[in-house]
Amino acid sequence: MQVRHEAPSEPAPLRGYAAAPAIAAVMLVAAYGCFKVRYWAVLGMQALLALTIMVFSLLIIRAESIGALAIGLAVLLGSGALFWFLIKSMARIQMPGRPGA
Repeated sequence: MQVRHEAPSEPAPLRGYAAAPAIAAVMLVAAYGCFKVRYWAVLGMQALLALTIMVFSLLIIRAESIGALAIGLAVLLGSGALFWFLIKSMARIQMPGRPGA
């Protein structure tokens, strides 16, 4: 009986890189809107931060090393602090009133 030693196959191209330009564009628009003090931009940024907080909270549960746990906690703490400060800034911006109301 012979054992064949096959060369490892080439890894599949990473499909995650295809979404990177779209994510970068969304973040750029949200950052520009926050800079211009637009309520919709701050609200959108908070939605993205809430999604980040949820994902990294779940990833912390599944962390298999101290390094992964440290990275997850750092992202979670940073995004939580930014979320909190954006809540305070939204209170200052206030949603504009409806025309004719």
